[in-house]
Amino acid sequence: MPGEVVATLLHPDYPLLRFGTGDVSRWQVGDDGLLRLAGVLGRVGAAVKVRGMFIHPHQAGEVIGSLHALGAESGRFVVERPADKDVLRLELVCGDGAKAGQLVVAAEQRAHERLRVRPEVRIVKSIDRDSVLTDTREWS
Repeated sequence: MPGEVVATLLHPDYPLLRFGTGDVSRWQVGDDGLLRLAGVLGRVGAAVKVRGMFIHPHQAGEVIGSLHALGAESGRFVVERPADKDVLRLELVCGDGAKAGQLVVAAEQRAHERLRVRPEVRIVKSIDRDSVLTDTREWS
C-alpha cells in the first residue's frame, strides 16, 4: 500500500518523522499558552477517512460495480457526521426486478469485505451522480 513519510524540523537536533495521513489541521493556542493542533479540519486528496479507515473513490466504485449483477442500477457512498460520529451510508437505486432485501444484504457484505467499514445501506429512487464517494461532514 502506498504512503508517504514526512520529515518536520521543529528543532535542528530533533527531526520529527511521521506518516503523511492527508489530514489538514491548524495551530491554536491551548489553555496553557502552548501551541496545539486544532484537530482534524479536513483532508487533502480524494480519499476519505471514515472511522479510521481510508476509502478511495476507486474502491467505492468497485463495490458499486460489483452490485450491478444483482440489480443495482447505480449507487454512491455518503459520509456524514451526526453527533460527532462518522456514518457511512451506501445509497443504491434498485433496477426493475431486483430484490431489494437481497441487494441490501449483499451490499453490506461486499462493502465491509472491500472497505473494512460496514455501511448503512439504503434503497433510494434516484441519485445525484456527481461522485461515487461524497463527504458531507463539516469540520470547524
